[in-house]
Amino acid sequence: MTPEAPDRLRRIRECLADLAGGRAEARDDLIAIVLPVMTDMAHGMLARFPNVRRWNETGDVVQNAALRLHRSLASIHPASDRDFLNFAAVHIRRELLDLARKYAGRESFASHHETHSIRSADGIRSKIDSVADDRGDDPDLDRWARMHEAAGDLPDEHREVFHLRMYAGLSPDEIADALDCSTKTVHRRWAAATTFIEERVNDHRT
Repeated sequence: MTPEAPDRLRRIRECLADLAGGRAEARDDLIAIVLPVMTDMAHGMLARFPNVRRWNETGDVVQNAALRLHRSLASIHPASDRDFLNFAAVHIRRELLDLARKYAGRESFASHHETHSIRSADGIRSKIDSVADDRGDDPDLDRWARMHEAAGDLPDEHREVFHLRMYAGLSPDEIADALDCSTKTVHRRWAAATTFIEERVNDHRT
């Protein structure tokens, strides 16, 4: 187990206890714990899909997902660190899936809006002399969207591992600790989850 694993889970448990005890600020603390993971995920997603990066910066994606989670925590109080991590993962998945749907395909918002500039990572906006025609379907983005949709159809124990690994950014050892199972079991469930999703995505193509 990584040195960070027990500390992260301990902090989550403490914040959940505070939230159950009525300390509303505990919501902010819980968001702060998962925010670095959400930021890494959004950054990686935007790097892979420039047609999404054209409209959203990393901070935009993270802010939207964090707001979703923060609002939900006002009325829903996860009972354990395990429940919270799954809860956070669901909100991250929903935000990423909404973005994929928003920008994919010929009927999307992006396909009907034209712009001749793009903002770089350091915030500088530059003119694009020749804008590529990106108004067609994006097979990679479409496949990515189907992956997130398929994740929602996984069997419970496989979906939990997939969420914690893919969306919450936990290592196999951290997941094993959160689920109170062996790391070997985590690897087995992860393999089953990825196989299921790959088969579902590929079936859609045939």
